[in-house]
Amino acid sequence: MIERLRRFASGPPPDAGEAAALLRLVYLAVFGGQVLLALLVGLLIAALVPSRGAPNDIVAVVLLAMALFHLPLGWLLGRATVHAGGRQSALSGIIAAAVLFSIPAWFGVLLLVSGQGPVYLVAMAAVLSIGYVLGFLLTGAAARVAAADTTPGDDPRQGAPAPDQESRS
Repeated sequence: MIERLRRFASGPPPDAGEAAALLRLVYLAVFGGQVLLALLVGLLIAALVPSRGAPNDIVAVVLLAMALFHLPLGWLLGRATVHAGGRQSALSGIIAAAVLFSIPAWFGVLLLVSGQGPVYLVAMAAVLSIGYVLGFLLTGAAARVAAADTTPGDDPRQGAPAPDQESRS
């Protein structure tokens, strides 16, 4: 995967299908990694702290509201970064969106370890699912931006001006 990322960032412009496949893989890896890490931390906390406090609706609603806030934030920030232009911005936007859209997993862990009701856990899972879908949709736009990027990559062997052209600039 590292070699594919290197080619994406510094090689010739990819076609839309190739860019979409790579960006979706990156999105899945970052999003899934964050969710998996949150679940592992939650299981560790649940194992170390067996007693939970009484459910508190105010805490659950605040956590759910904070998770909902990350949906438009992830969409707007990811979209703005993707549309800044170029393959690198498309990749950066997808990574930023994956991180922001996976934050509700951490709030879900807080709901779980604080003993909140199942209604709030299901609502948090729905928010997390919506975030995943929004990010997956964003990878399509990012792939189109990456495929339209005609600037040479960071590879000095590609797009480097001839020595006599450098002296004229």
